[in-house]
Amino acid sequence: MRPERELSFTNEDLELFAAASGDRNPLHLDPEFAAGTAFGTTIAHGALSAVAMLGALPEQALSQVRSLRISFSGALLRGSGARISAAALEREPDAWEVRLSARGKTLARLLARACVEPLDPPECSSSAPMRTVPAQPSASDLQAGHTFGGEYVTGAELDALARRFDVGALDRRLLEGLAWASYVVGMELPGLYSLLAGITLTVAEGSERGEPGHALLVRDHDARTGQLTIDGALSTASGRVLTRIHCFALARAESPEPALLGIGSAPQRDRGAVLVAGASRGFGACLTLALLALGYEVHGAYASSPRRAEELARLAGEHAERLHLARVDLRDPDGMTSLAEAVQARGAPLQGLVLNAAPPPLPMGLTAQSATELADYVDTSLRLVAVPLGAMLALLEEQRGWVLFCSSEALRAPPRDWPQYVSAKAALEGLAGWLASTRPRLRTVIVRPPKMRTAMSATPSGRIGAASPEEIARWTAEQLAGDGLRAGLSMLEPPTLEVAPA
Repeated sequence: MRPERELSFTNEDLELFAAASGDRNPLHLDPEFAAGTAFGTTIAHGALSAVAMLGALPEQALSQVRSLRISFSGALLRGSGARISAAALEREPDAWEVRLSARGKTLARLLARACVEPLDPPECSSSAPMRTVPAQPSASDLQAGHTFGGEYVTGAELDALARRFDVGALDRRLLEGLAWASYVVGMELPGLYSLLAGITLTVAEGSERGEPGHALLVRDHDARTGQLTIDGALSTASGRVLTRIHCFALARAESPEPALLGIGSAPQRDRGAVLVAGASRGFGACLTLALLALGYEVHGAYASSPRRAEELARLAGEHAERLHLARVDLRDPDGMTSLAEAVQARGAPLQGLVLNAAPPPLPMGLTAQSATELADYVDTSLRLVAVPLGAMLALLEEQRGWVLFCSSEALRAPPRDWPQYVSAKAALEGLAGWLASTRPRLRTVIVRPPKMRTAMSATPSGRIGAASPEEIARWTAEQLAGDGLRAGLSMLEPPTLEVAPA
């Protein structure tokens, strides 16, 4: 067993690998794009993690490696800490296992062998140039039997990458192969909306080098989960490598459908103002549009994406004149106090507050080390709720208004890998109970939506059985605007609505 190594990727690391590999997928490089995904921020390339893991091997062992098997079960966020452990396999000579762990879970497992894997090279005569922008393939491109390929060369930065992560002794063909596998998934297929799940990579000893470039074949595709199996062959000046890649074509988080939320028809009456905290995407965006359609003047607070805010204003159509969007850190007391003053200055009385903002939950195990991360998640979640509530409370009390706490049905059936999310939602409901007890004139409302088709569920299995966020948001907005809510604490559990197809 080798001593454990600490690992954390910086922006410079991600840029270096992108330049070396050609994989410039925005999930790794563009914080605004990544904020609209299930991860909430940029994540490390899986193949970059594999390179760093190989750096934990002794130099002599690394020089003998001729094949790799890597599986990924979770993403490593930019800047997050992880641990790498490496051990020689007792049952197999000249083989090593390396593990990457974070958040109390094993995120990646790598098996390095001195033997060659038996993989068959695909045939493809395409000569397409390398992409500089990720592809968005059609459904036919994902079908089993589809072939494609063309030019591929690594960047000059590959040598700097090898030095940065102590893998100079690794067979050049394997280093180039890891960079290429990342490029294939992030830029070619599935391209823009993709996630790497596993790589088998082997040098092709004794085979003809062939023309420079790569050939790829879609071996299998599961349309329900988006899983793809891709076989490939790469020829470079260093030699030839073969691969089998497992990856996922992720569902794109679509913009809300205005017509399903009542946008398009004139509101019945002016209902005053509401503030939606966490308004620019997903359930918050749907609630914003549904409340606009019912006659509210909506102040929408968002944290990170001007592009999504602009899209929300476009979707509001003729109602956009009653939509006021503000980019603000919901955890910042000064920023939220300023926003409360701006709401008051507009004149419309504040009738309601929607507390929808929450950090995206990633799979987590509970260990002594990950417990602090769990506590940090709960702390961030509560700040995103408590600070806006504290800033707006006096305005709400003047009108005897309502406060909506957006919880989750996960409290009834806690997901195994989300202890931090369940803890945060339980704390949120505790705060709602306190508010109802100490401010009995307010209408304090908890809503427990089911799993919905939002960015949070845009994962390989997340969309299966997910409900339409438009249906849930419209139903919730109608309850808030109706006469059925009384002062005190109310629990809203949406009825069984149409489940969107996966």
